Amino acid sequence: MSNRPTIKLRDFDPRRESGAYDVKTKHGVVQPIAMTSDTYQRPNGASMQANTSVQQKLVQGFKGTKVRVYCVPAETALPEDLVLVHEFGGHYSLQPKVEMTLPGGHGRAPEKSRKLMWVELNAKLTAFYTSQASALTKEDWQKQYPEATE
Repeated sequence: MSNRPTIKLRDFDPRRESGAYDVKTKHGVVQPIAMTSDTYQRPNGASMQANTSVQQKLVQGFKGTKVRVYCVPAETALPEDLVLVHEFGGHYSLQPKVEMTLPGGHGRAPEKSRKLMWVELNAKLTAFYTSQASALTKEDWQKQYPEATE
């Protein structure tokens, strides 16, 4: 869900009162920590929910005038540099398989080099949702999914 047409993940900031965040960057870079259980810590990407009672409550309580609920079909192919992680229950997250930058993250991202062009995670996620998901208004989603299916 989002109130804007682009994805904007929140970097961890200890000063944020709510404590809510989507990723923890290291020098402005989101690390591919989901690739081994030894390094994995959540959250580390864009949260996604199956249509559970939790998702129903999240949609109902989400505030804003331009709420979009992104619906990604179950068998959708992912870009090579993203991975879908099942975190718990009906909660998943779409995360990087490779290092990606996050504008506005804490610290500075490494300089672009001729050999390595940094991919920006928010742009990658926005492109994925734009091309592979349907974006429904809050009201349309509630009409299409009036109750949990999982």
